[in-house]
Amino acid sequence: MICPKCGKEIEDGNLFCPMCGTKLANVEQVIAQPEKKAPKINKKIVIGAAIAVCLIGVVIGISEYNAQPSTKYKKAEAAFASGEYEKALKLYTAAGAYEDSPQKAGQAQVCIHYEKAKEYMSQGEYDTAISELEATKGYEDTAQLIQQCHYEKGVALLDASEYEVAAEEFAASEKYMDADDKIIEMGEALTQNGEYELAVSVFEKTSISKNNQYLDYSKASIDYQEKKYADAAKLFKAADKVLDSEEKFKECEYEAGKIDLDNTRYSSAKGHFQKVTEYKDSKDLITACELLMARGYINEGKINTAKDALEKLPEDFVYKEASVAALKERLVVCDKWLAVSGKWTSTGGKMQTKEDNSYRDHWWYKELDNVALDITVTCVPREDGSAKVTVTGQIPIFTNYSAWKEYLTADAKNISASEVMNDYGTITVDSNTTVKIAKDGVTVNYKYVDNGYIYNKYIYTTDVKYGKRSVEY
Repeated sequence: MICPKCGKEIEDGNLFCPMCGTKLANVEQVIAQPEKKAPKINKKIVIGAAIAVCLIGVVIGISEYNAQPSTKYKKAEAAFASGEYEKALKLYTAAGAYEDSPQKAGQAQVCIHYEKAKEYMSQGEYDTAISELEATKGYEDTAQLIQQCHYEKGVALLDASEYEVAAEEFAASEKYMDADDKIIEMGEALTQNGEYELAVSVFEKTSISKNNQYLDYSKASIDYQEKKYADAAKLFKAADKVLDSEEKFKECEYEAGKIDLDNTRYSSAKGHFQKVTEYKDSKDLITACELLMARGYINEGKINTAKDALEKLPEDFVYKEASVAALKERLVVCDKWLAVSGKWTSTGGKMQTKEDNSYRDHWWYKELDNVALDITVTCVPREDGSAKVTVTGQIPIFTNYSAWKEYLTADAKNISASEVMNDYGTITVDSNTTVKIAKDGVTVNYKYVDNGYIYNKYIYTTDVKYGKRSVEY
């Protein structure tokens, strides 16, 4: 039977329920219950649960598989091969130190920079592209792309008339395509437009402009504007027939000559005028230079040189306060000085050192016949026929005495003296030295007496005859 309270099955004849203790008053009151059936199990639920458990296991297995470095590496390789460099970088990084993952991660990073650079190039953002390419040095055609960036940026700047920076970019492209030609074209165009300083700056961006005549013209024009005519003339000459180079060359040589003439650089001035003899009054100015040079020779005492120069000039030529006739007249009164003015070469002589005492005389001497010595004589004529005569040169002298020849010492004595002379005669150089001027040559005499010893005195003498005039002054 069944307990009416808890529903548990009770053996027949029990007065109390052994499970809940309910008193059963009369057996008759206990109502017999039919046997309780077990509930049916839902097969769909069971199957669903089993499937769920399996799926969870699969997911866990897959997660564990994907977490393996080898798996990440394989996926990274696949991503890299398909050009998905960002994804590949993340997977290589996640793979840690597995095989060559760090190196491959670096390669992926390079590829990312490279792809970004090409994208920036396509957008005209060349500086950013170059920055990206700098991080990919050595990769594929990186070097060429950097050149291309500089070149294309140069083209863009050229279109915007930013010539100097455009030239810098073309130069940075390292001769990419026609970069150097672009620079030359810009420089020549700027020269033709009169923008000389900018043209020079542009030309200097390429080495192939070194001998470019437009560059020479621009440099010459800058010098011309600064009145550096001598420098400008050289550059206009190098520019040959570019623009008005030929006329500018003549003008600059002429102006350079006038500047030199005004500053008493007569020889240099003459050289400039001689290069453009047909330009303006260059021929007359050449004659003026020669006249003033002749006057200078007279004032320097080179009267023979002056006489020869004046003989070649027109008798009636006058330039400012100087005239050919007046200078020739000045030379008429100095014929005798014409005969001695010049450089004279020695033709004989002797130097001696001597011991002199009350008992004996001993000496050493050296003949100077084969020793080449020179002395210069210049004569500045004066109106009264006198002249300021100047002599300069050197002679050898002994400076001691010794009984042994090997202990003798010698030196060179400088000769330099000037004196106004009415006629040939002697010039005193110092207390020991005189110079005799004669029509047939010059003689130098030197004598020094050393009295610094108790029993002896030493006498040093040198006599030189200059009998040959090698150069006329």
